Amino acid sequence: MKKKRLGLLFLLPGMIFTVCNSVGCSDPKQDVDSDDDTKTDINVIKASVVMNDLTVNYDGEVHSITVQNLPEGATVTYSNNDKVNPGAYTVEARVTLADGSVFTKSATLYIKKNASVLTAEPVQTAKTYGGAVPAYSLNNDSQEVVVTPIYRAGKYQVELYAAANNFYKESNHVIVDFTVIDGNPLDVTFKSQKFTYDGEVKALEATGIPEGYTVEYENNTRTEKGKSNAVCKVYDSSHNLALTLNALLEVDVSPNASFETFLDEFFVEYLGTDYVAWNIFTINPENFNLVRDVTDEAVWYTYKTTTEQDLLDAYNEMTDYRTQLCAFSTDTLSDEQLISYNRLLDFFDSFVEYHDPANNYSPLMLVNYIDQFGGYPADFGTYAEAYEFRTEQDIKDLLSYIKSLPDAFASYVTYGNDRITAGYPLSDYTISEMTSYLTDVINAGSDYYLNEVIKNKINACDYLTNEQKESYCNTVDSYMADYFMPAHQNLKTSIQNLKGNCEVEGYLASYGDAGKKLFEYELRDLLGLKDFDLTEYGSYLAEKIDEYSSKMNSIISSAQSNSSVWKKFMSYYNGYTSVVGITDPVDMIDYLKEFATTIVPTLDTDPEISIKYMDQAAAKKSNAVAYYMKSALDSDNSEHITLNGEKLRDDYNETLSTMAHEGYPGHLYAYLFDKQLNISNAAKIMTSTAHGEGWATYVQLKLYEYIKNTTTVTSTIDKDAIKYFCDYNYYNNLTAYLAYTYVDYGIHILDWTIDDINEFFGGIGFNSSAGDSIYHTLIETPTTYAAYGYGMSYYVDLHENAKEKLGDLYDEVEFNSAILSHGWCSLGELKEVTDEYVDNTLFVLGALRPSK
Repeated sequence: MKKKRLGLLFLLPGMIFTVCNSVGCSDPKQDVDSDDDTKTDINVIKASVVMNDLTVNYDGEVHSITVQNLPEGATVTYSNNDKVNPGAYTVEARVTLADGSVFTKSATLYIKKNASVLTAEPVQTAKTYGGAVPAYSLNNDSQEVVVTPIYRAGKYQVELYAAANNFYKESNHVIVDFTVIDGNPLDVTFKSQKFTYDGEVKALEATGIPEGYTVEYENNTRTEKGKSNAVCKVYDSSHNLALTLNALLEVDVSPNASFETFLDEFFVEYLGTDYVAWNIFTINPENFNLVRDVTDEAVWYTYKTTTEQDLLDAYNEMTDYRTQLCAFSTDTLSDEQLISYNRLLDFFDSFVEYHDPANNYSPLMLVNYIDQFGGYPADFGTYAEAYEFRTEQDIKDLLSYIKSLPDAFASYVTYGNDRITAGYPLSDYTISEMTSYLTDVINAGSDYYLNEVIKNKINACDYLTNEQKESYCNTVDSYMADYFMPAHQNLKTSIQNLKGNCEVEGYLASYGDAGKKLFEYELRDLLGLKDFDLTEYGSYLAEKIDEYSSKMNSIISSAQSNSSVWKKFMSYYNGYTSVVGITDPVDMIDYLKEFATTIVPTLDTDPEISIKYMDQAAAKKSNAVAYYMKSALDSDNSEHITLNGEKLRDDYNETLSTMAHEGYPGHLYAYLFDKQLNISNAAKIMTSTAHGEGWATYVQLKLYEYIKNTTTVTSTIDKDAIKYFCDYNYYNNLTAYLAYTYVDYGIHILDWTIDDINEFFGGIGFNSSAGDSIYHTLIETPTTYAAYGYGMSYYVDLHENAKEKLGDLYDEVEFNSAILSHGWCSLGELKEVTDEYVDNTLFVLGALRPSK
């Protein structure tokens, strides 16, 4: 990493500097006070006084160093002496002679960590009751023995050792042949249950109690909403404890009708008159109380200059919504309603903070309407392709959108000028790239792909007569010629006047403290972490990049050691050869559904999934390799994935990974799972990007594990190449996404330059000359990559933490069900959800886990 020198003086080794406090320096060889024969020769006495270093082992006692051979009448005081804990301490003794002369002596007190010895019988047997661990003996009480409880019956080899701490070294390692037998010889069941609050006491009861046995319960009754950790103890006829079973006793309230009304009303308010959103999220808008004014026309997204009063009005309106939300006592809300409550509270808190005048966040500081990827004009094609023609009104709306484009696009020039006035001008690079996209569209003319796409959709409408279809198709042709193309041409011409106003590229990074403040807000909002520390965030990224890049580069080195394996590896890496033997994206869906069964539960629905490709003009500019657009809330039979043919081309393996990310079991699956949940419509569509991208990128990692563990090949070369390919991609994905995330942090917080970016990427084994391209991408998309990089790593940490705590109780499918159980919530809420799952699993199954 490139570090700047901040006023540091570097001295060459071996140079000696003499510092004098007067005009002349005395000769150090001259004797001082050599004519004073009566003065005590302090150097002789000092030499005779002994103070030796002392090395001892930690034993919990106080250890000290003392001086020896003190002359008569001398006294001594010590500093940094009398130590207990391990460490190296410089002890200083100040000796005062009888005549008042003073000198000092010093020595090192070194307290070493003590030896740690663990012993255990090499062959042991135990029951699963409570989680079995081998018996052992340790020569101290302060160390933690590293061992995971085993809850399933079977034979194991268990390694025991005590981890090093501040007082003891790591112990010796002992291997135990450990047989675990079923701890439940009785056919007794004690199951968790959820009751609905009715004011009556609720209790759990064990069943299958054998004759002669008795039962005692602990914490087994509850009336109010909440959870109790209930315990059932089974005793034999002699009152010996035979079995302990745990279960969760839950009481939940019935859904609050008033809160449901609030959620429904907010959903309507949230969608407003955004008919694109209506079309995406609903088949029958009236089912969601979305009622349209018949005179209202659809208008494409148009920029409007925002005044300080506009921001204040928005702040006051959302503050009022937040007040309404918080007026509901959480004790009166069901568990499912609490999910929606938390989702809306996060949304209101973020919105209120952004619009709070005291924070002075300017909406013009972030790039959107015009950008290097085609901006809102490119979005039009995306949404027009996805626009469903369910009724004739949908056709009219899309035509209305096309007709509104000249005015909408003209407003983007106003947006660019407003940025100039506010001191946030767009760079010439951004405008040139936007111009390039517009040029490609314009050059296509009447052959532009969207013409045929829209007309084909019209001709597929069975509710139209042939005459109506012909009329609407003719209107499409005229609207594309009269409104669509002129809108693009006029925007291309007009934005040239925005050039030459940006002296320093960088956007947020060039706005000083104001930019850093907005970046931190955007990042905190994206991740949904309330106790967020920016410095800790940067340190975490750097640490993880170092860990994963080292593993990635080690894998490459190993693969290169065999030229035949390396050649095959490169064939997989470049995508020329499909690692699973599938080249058609449609066929990949079935493969990925099989893979999905290993990490997620089966959905209630099995929709038809179609594959589409981006328009070439948009594909060339887009930084996305694919996208999934959410389907209607009241639909479960049709889904779409759009691929970027320019980015993927014939890379079959990248296409498979992308299909997993966007489809099964990534975004598409997660959204279908979300729609199955009994949560509000608002909570289903107000999704956390970090949760969504974190999940989808984690899915890609699991795909590589699945391929490595299930792909059967006969050739040793192929087998090794597949293993290297999967392991490399696992760590390459982590490293690459985290690297972009860290460079994003470097640009916007650490003031990195393009040279800094190149140096950083070169240091971790990546292309050290791509800094310019990456810089221009990240200045227009601040915090975006955090959803992928930090999100992916966050998911890995969640799973690793669960595996460590649960041991053989860990179940990938069950854990991922918990992850998806609250929809696409914030990462902060996700941590709470998974922590609760782990605690509940340990409590319920930790008492007893019968073997399968």
